[in-house]
Amino acid sequence: MVLPKLGDTIRRAGSNDRGSSGLTTSIKWYDHDVDGPEQIDRLLNALGGSLAARGHAAEIVILGGASLIARELSARATGDVDVLGIRMPDGSVQSAHPLPPDIRAAANEVAAALGLDPMWLDDRPGSDFANAAPAGFEERLERVDYGALIVWHLSRRDITAIKIVASAERWGEPANKHWQDVQTLAPDNDTWALAMEFARRVWADESAAWASIEQIKAALDA
Repeated sequence: MVLPKLGDTIRRAGSNDRGSSGLTTSIKWYDHDVDGPEQIDRLLNALGGSLAARGHAAEIVILGGASLIARELSARATGDVDVLGIRMPDGSVQSAHPLPPDIRAAANEVAAALGLDPMWLDDRPGSDFANAAPAGFEERLERVDYGALIVWHLSRRDITAIKIVASAERWGEPANKHWQDVQTLAPDNDTWALAMEFARRVWADESAAWASIEQIKAALDA
């Protein structure tokens, strides 16, 4: 398998060339920095190439910072690509934890070739799959093709709802990356409604996070 060189820019399959958005990011991958959406595309293209060379194909559902950066929705750094699930032929999504052996083997090959952290493709978000994303997220996924690999991004609204809940759970911490993302994503009223619905599913009535989420809303409205 021939992998793209470190400086190569990869075009997302099925999309036009990107224009400059003014967003910048520095993603720490093991012992070097990888910058911006083109570099995330490069890694996912490499993963698709490794799968194809092995005679495999896969559809993965991703979320988190890498998904936001890939769509130029965030400018902060991230250290991995979070995988929530595996999309099945019928459109359903199953937990990606643990990753199927063919995907993990391909990810390990990419890690070895490019000097990445072995867990650059992180399946841990799928370990609590039932409580990991808002209801109905499967119907709002956004598709990008990388050869033998199809990547499905959670919608901006779904990721923002998750970020609101995660930010409330970590409210008051000095380095709250989720709060940073919420500020950037600027949730509208429909997104807030989705976040509250999601929170009701994952939090107990007595959770201290309920007070925090009200503080988040007030901070954004200020």
